[in-house]
Amino acid sequence: MNIVKHLPTYPESLSDAHLAQFEAQGYLAFTDVLSADEVSAINESKKQLCVEMVKGIDTGRCKLEYAKRGNAKTCIVQDKNSPLLVQFEASVDINTLKEGELFQSYRKLMYAIDASETFVRLKTHPKLTAMRDALLGPDSIYFQDMALSKPAFIGTEKPWHQDNAYFQYAPLQDILGIWIALDDATIDNGCMQVI
Repeated sequence: MNIVKHLPTYPESLSDAHLAQFEAQGYLAFTDVLSADEVSAINESKKQLCVEMVKGIDTGRCKLEYAKRGNAKTCIVQDKNSPLLVQFEASVDINTLKEGELFQSYRKLMYAIDASETFVRLKTHPKLTAMRDALLGPDSIYFQDMALSKPAFIGTEKPWHQDNAYFQYAPLQDILGIWIALDDATIDNGCMQVI
C-alpha cells in the first residue's frame, strides 16, 4: 500500500479544519508541495554539495573528522568557515568513492540552506512560507535545516526519537518542523512515521 495515495494535495491556503487538525494532532501531511523540477534541482544541489565538501578537504576549506556511532566510526566533513557539514554512513570510506558515489553514501547534510541558490529558494518557497506563517505567525525565524538520507544497502536506521531532545527549545508550541520527502516514501522503504 502506498500511503501517499491517501494524502491530500497541498491546498492554496490552510483552512480552519487544517489548523484544528494541526492543533489536535501536531502535524499536517500533503503531497505535491514541490514540483518535480524543484525536487530534481534540490537533489542535484545536494549531489554537488557532497562532492564540493569532499574536494574541500584537499583545498583546506573543509576538515575531516571521525565520530563514534555505535560500534563504528562515521566520517564528518565540516566547512571551516560555516556550520555546513556532511556526514557519511559509517560503512563507507570516502577516500575510495567516486564522485557519483558520494551522494549515494551520505547520511546527513546540515546547515546547507545558504550553500546554493536552490536551497535559498527552498527557504523562501511561497508554499512553505505560507504554511509556516499560518501555523506560527509571520514573525517566525529560521532555526535549522537538515537533509537525511538512508542510502540503499548501507543506510543505517534512524531510530524513533523526539526532535526537541536535540533542539532543547521552549516553549514547544513555538517550534515547527517541515519535513519533505524527496524520494518516494512508503511503509516498505521506511518512510517517516508519526506517533
